Amino acid sequence: MPVNLVKLGIVAMAKVKSLEDINNLGYKEFGDYLANVVAKTPMIPLAAWSDRPFCSVRDLHATLCKFLDNLPFQGKEGLLRCYPDLPSRLAIASNSFRDINEPSRRAGLLTLSSDDLELITDLNDKYTRKFGFPFVICVNESKRHAIVQGLQLRLKHSRQEEVLMGIANVKQIIWYELFKLVQDTTEDSSAF
Repeated sequence: MPVNLVKLGIVAMAKVKSLEDINNLGYKEFGDYLANVVAKTPMIPLAAWSDRPFCSVRDLHATLCKFLDNLPFQGKEGLLRCYPDLPSRLAIASNSFRDINEPSRRAGLLTLSSDDLELITDLNDKYTRKFGFPFVICVNESKRHAIVQGLQLRLKHSRQEEVLMGIANVKQIIWYELFKLVQDTTEDSSAF
């Protein structure tokens, strides 16, 4: 059975556009181009379109984050449900997706032992049962042990705390995703 890579959060890299090109995109093109930045949810970038022109990726990022901050609690929960769960992404990760999985490789997630994968899967299942949405973490800023510790610690959170923690991680993910798509010579992708 073929694997739906888009559903699992693995998509082909789009051609990088300059910030000027982004600012000149029409409404639909802007939403289509930036749809993958926030869990394959074009609605969020589309909400930012009218704030163009953006003077930097940081400016675009701030606009997207402001939209997330203004979502009602249920909207934030719903957004977290749009993210694929970590074990599903790990199960299909391989060297054939090297560019896409570079953050996962650096975090040590592509070389997990079967025991590590079983532990992460077990913790993730407990997390999803408790909160009703998948564990969202910015892999760019985490290592395998931090992800396991994060799951263990975050399982102790209340629903309110965890929605806010998940959204904070979404904001970090957005930062890195923007730098995959938007060329900005004034910003450094590691300076979140």
